[in-house]
Amino acid sequence: MHTHYDNLKISREAPPEVIRAAYKALSQKHHPDRNNGSPESHRNMTIINTAYEVLIDPVRRAQHDAWILAQEQAEKAAALHARAQARPAPAASSSSSASASAKRPGSAPRQASTQGAAKPKTAPAPGGGSGAGKVVVMIIAGVAIYAAFSTSSRAPDRAAPAPAWTPAASAPLPMRALPAAARELPLALPEPGPRYARRPTAPNGYPWPNRSGYVPGYPVLKTNGLSTLTIDNTRNDADVFLKVFSLNAGSKTPVRFAFIKAGASFEFAGIAPGDFDVRYMDLDTGRISRSEPFTLDETAEYNGTQYSKTTLTLYKVPNGNTRTREIGESEF
Repeated sequence: MHTHYDNLKISREAPPEVIRAAYKALSQKHHPDRNNGSPESHRNMTIINTAYEVLIDPVRRAQHDAWILAQEQAEKAAALHARAQARPAPAASSSSSASASAKRPGSAPRQASTQGAAKPKTAPAPGGGSGAGKVVVMIIAGVAIYAAFSTSSRAPDRAAPAPAWTPAASAPLPMRALPAAARELPLALPEPGPRYARRPTAPNGYPWPNRSGYVPGYPVLKTNGLSTLTIDNTRNDADVFLKVFSLNAGSKTPVRFAFIKAGASFEFAGIAPGDFDVRYMDLDTGRISRSEPFTLDETAEYNGTQYSKTTLTLYKVPNGNTRTREIGESEF
């Protein structure tokens, strides 16, 4: 059984500072930028990021710990069940009684009976059924009855199997065997139902900036212009990940990528003219919204160039000067 603790190579009692240190060390080793962008490095970073997101969140970590405990209990129950199934079956209780009866003096060997057949008569005991002979017979018969009774009363205890273990009465089954290529860093464990959690890094694996600004690793396009676009996030109490999309020539291409902190603003400068919209994710809820299209113009005049200076204000509810609508992740 592999856990998120195994993915980060830490113990189950690791405090948050150890979790962060382990995440940082593994990120530096497996980050795609340090491994020529190989598919394996992207897969490893996905596993590392998922493990970190679970273990750094106290609620999700508690759920994961409960999952581990349930898995261990299920494995113990399965082992007990397997041992019970492997026990040899006890001898039938009637054999003890038959063997005792066979030793009884003056008795004839048992034979298979058929319906309607007469029971065989036994010869009288030696000495015409004297008192001593009767005592001996009674003692042996008593021993035989006691042996048969004690054997039959104990047999169910020895033969009773352990309580049946079924997946429906236990925690989720252990993970399926992983392919050889996935064993160095095992796949992340499934969580009990979808639940949004803020990622500790940007989607490209880079850490979020400490303050509002461009997110490292993303391109900066539509440059060599004079227009500016200011995003006002002062009305919100949540950080946002925002993209500026160019809508020219019927295409929708993200040209700027920024992280804007709650209660702050950020200005995109030097934007070439064209049609645009902005799309942003609320990093507290995961909701994604899109603005109405707008245009940035540049007009040459005799004494210079007139250009656009546009400000868009983000609100939690549609009002103000920015009309937005919620969109899916595929449009982001």
